[in-house]
Amino acid sequence: MFRHPRLRLCKPQITSKAKVKGFTKINVAEFVDISESMLRLINFSLRRLFNNEETGRNVIQHKVCKVIFLKGKRRISLSSAERSSLVIIFTCVNANVSYVSILTVFPRSNMNAELLDSPPPGSIAACHKAGCIQKDSFTQRFKHFVRFVKPSTQDPVILTVDGHYSHSRNIEVIDCARENGVNIVCFPLYGTHTLQTLGVSFI
Repeated sequence: MFRHPRLRLCKPQITSKAKVKGFTKINVAEFVDISESMLRLINFSLRRLFNNEETGRNVIQHKVCKVIFLKGKRRISLSSAERSSLVIIFTCVNANVSYVSILTVFPRSNMNAELLDSPPPGSIAACHKAGCIQKDSFTQRFKHFVRFVKPSTQDPVILTVDGHYSHSRNIEVIDCARENGVNIVCFPLYGTHTLQTLGVSFI
């Protein structure tokens, strides 16, 4: 190291084997080619191009801000639960800056009306014990998308999604998409956020 000052010790970044195999130049080029052909199908109409995204949010507050308090008093920050619970939020917007009302999936068995206290207009909610993205959750979201956008085989739309199995291997969603003129385009595996950041995504 003393004889070669250009060398240095560093800590390598851990990357999964699936990401290395999935997000490749060939897969990205294939995605761009498919997207281009789909855009021709809708005549490059911005209002017919939608992007679906799911995000998870914990209901537990992990970071607590400092507050001014009386000396000698115990400081307590109330939380909604003692264990962390993940809430899934489905969002969908089009390239013309219009959005489909959100779907929130709560990690519980039964629905409670208080969970939808003052939501955005048109929002819907569902419950699932696993508290993560499942086929039935995305199926409910997709049917809500069809009711909201009202696509047809004469007036088709494009919906870009990630490559999760609940999207790409969901027979009920695929059949519903064919019947209603929805063309689903999947991002390359592990490439959703990278493509969106680089601007390769058309949304």
